[in-house]
Amino acid sequence: MKAVTTNPTHTLEAALEYAGRGWHVFPCFEPTPAPSGALICTCPKGASCTQAGKHPRTPNGVKDATTDAAQVRAWWQRWPNANVAIATGDRSGIDVVDVDAKSHGVEALAKLEKERGDLPPTVVAQTSGGGFHVYFRHTGMVSKAASIAPGIDTRGNGGYVIAPPSLHRSGEHYAWVERSSPSEASPAEAPAWIRDAAQAKRPRPTPIEVMAAEKTWQPPAVVSL
Repeated sequence: MKAVTTNPTHTLEAALEYAGRGWHVFPCFEPTPAPSGALICTCPKGASCTQAGKHPRTPNGVKDATTDAAQVRAWWQRWPNANVAIATGDRSGIDVVDVDAKSHGVEALAKLEKERGDLPPTVVAQTSGGGFHVYFRHTGMVSKAASIAPGIDTRGNGGYVIAPPSLHRSGEHYAWVERSSPSEASPAEAPAWIRDAAQAKRPRPTPIEVMAAEKTWQPPAVVSL
């Protein structure tokens, strides 16, 4: 897969485009250069933050996600370099499979595709180190780590993903894969083997305890003649 970074070029531009598609967005803290040259989080934790570039700037996080253009502009006027996040699940009508290269998710996905069938053409973003976010139409996937396999997470209701052209703490920008950007493709339906693995497990119904019926009839006493 080949990634491109020409569209969009700024997170505000991107956030407005995504909101216009009905995808609910909100701003996240972005990485920033430290005196040492390393990228650290702009949040108060700075270099000690383990979620640099990935956690919300707004008080309620993903619950604040919106498609309202005025609110989006207000956020990025306040935080011009904020990363842009997209809420997943029923709010935006998309689920995302997160393939992490560092955890060997790319190799795991290739193996699964060989065994169970290729993924259909769909919207795909490149993350860091050769990882990917694969977008599908919302079908109720859970937001859970390793829900498909080690290194392959899913984001559904209550979850979110960082979207292009946001900056990763590695120094790489998230980018849409060539011919797989939202302007060039639409989220496809996930294959059955993805849906089955990433669906919320339905709780087993509580067994109904059947009580022995109380006897209301007794045979008449035998009367000796």
